[in-house]
Amino acid sequence: MASADAGGSGYVGRGRLLYNAIFCAAMEPPMNFGSNENGAGVRAFRERLLAWYNANARDLPWRARPNATKKRDPYRVWVSEIMLQQTRVSAVIEHYHEFLRRFPTVQKLAKAREASVLAAWSGLGYYRRARMLHAAAKVVVRERDGEFPTTAAGWRELPGIGRYTAAAIASIAFDEAAAVVDGNVERVLQRTAGERMAAKDLWRAAEELLDRTRPGDFNQAMMELGAMVCTPRAPACLKCPVVELCATRGEMKSASKLPRQKKREIDYALDVRDGAVFLVQRAGDARLMAGMWELPEITPGAQAPSRKDEWIAALKRRATQKRTQEQIPPAHSPRARLRVGRNDKANGGSQNGKMNGRNPQGPLLTLRHSITVTDYTVRVWRRPAPKGAIGEWISVEKLTKLPLTGLTRKILRGANMAETTATGPSPVVSEKCLSDTTPSPSSSRNGPHSSKMDNNTEGQ
Repeated sequence: MASADAGGSGYVGRGRLLYNAIFCAAMEPPMNFGSNENGAGVRAFRERLLAWYNANARDLPWRARPNATKKRDPYRVWVSEIMLQQTRVSAVIEHYHEFLRRFPTVQKLAKAREASVLAAWSGLGYYRRARMLHAAAKVVVRERDGEFPTTAAGWRELPGIGRYTAAAIASIAFDEAAAVVDGNVERVLQRTAGERMAAKDLWRAAEELLDRTRPGDFNQAMMELGAMVCTPRAPACLKCPVVELCATRGEMKSASKLPRQKKREIDYALDVRDGAVFLVQRAGDARLMAGMWELPEITPGAQAPSRKDEWIAALKRRATQKRTQEQIPPAHSPRARLRVGRNDKANGGSQNGKMNGRNPQGPLLTLRHSITVTDYTVRVWRRPAPKGAIGEWISVEKLTKLPLTGLTRKILRGANMAETTATGPSPVVSEKCLSDTTPSPSSSRNGPHSSKMDNNTEGQ
């Protein structure tokens, strides 16, 4: 089957065409959204999809069992929906548990410092989501006495909540008959109709299909179908409960070419002394990851500071930070050496990078990191921070409480600084779930994703 999908030629391709001719002859007419004669097809679609969802819904920590009578917790539904924007479900599960451990209620979240919220969010990416979540929690607590809105219209009045998220929360937590359209639903609708659809037509079609007796389950079933069966590449049509109502029964021809991945190299300095690492903070008004902490970037091939320069810089830092009780040794001191295993099986060749334990002149760590359409080759050098760098010495024990960029957390883990991730979830690069028309990042092919369409929540 894979060969036929890829090339459509040869024996497998001819067999696929013959199969389609026989199989499709018994199919029902495909859906025709907006038609007055579509009533029977809509009812069949709802019944088959919900029956499939009842039997195949994934057991996710924020999801109630299909057709459950127990009321969902709107706070947990809300947190999960914000996290699922542009991020893999598998990655969200780990962060979701840790986030709720730190902020189990909306009151706890509203009282927290923004830095603490960003620290718990670190690794999920798109940090504007966390800031908006925090801001909305304050509104709920201070202006609504801790009571959540019960309608999609009410949710849209909160910071960071767009049309999709409002409808998802209202339907799942409060059974409001509000349809949703995300990347997965968009793909299902377009393939079912057999044509590209404008945004207004997608929402109209979703409203037409929505089962008003079980709106929350139906919305989740549509997203589940797109994530697990009607996938962007090689959809499993033979497992689809509504294949007989589908006009496409496979992938739609891409309307645009996928963008070529950009390549970039970047170097960082890892300066560790007396159990502390030197970090710099991004500006509060930075376009991306504002206020987050990271390692200082260095220029490849730049000459390392002399021993004298190191001592002068150390003394200046000590005076500035009033570290009168702490002696900061030079980088060559045995006490300042980063304890790294030369043959660390956990890091050699792993996704976190490869440790260089044999060549002291080369980078300590080399890893790859992808963000949307850019692939980064990251080199980390065991050397003092560049001269003039403005930052702070952060003890290893406090790193878990600091809002680190996902890349920085990945680097520190790869460098065997296990304390940085001992209580937190593993880092992940944020990725987009794709419809048939959306450009695909190279790293997004590793499994089902969840993609939301709230424009006011996207971005770092």
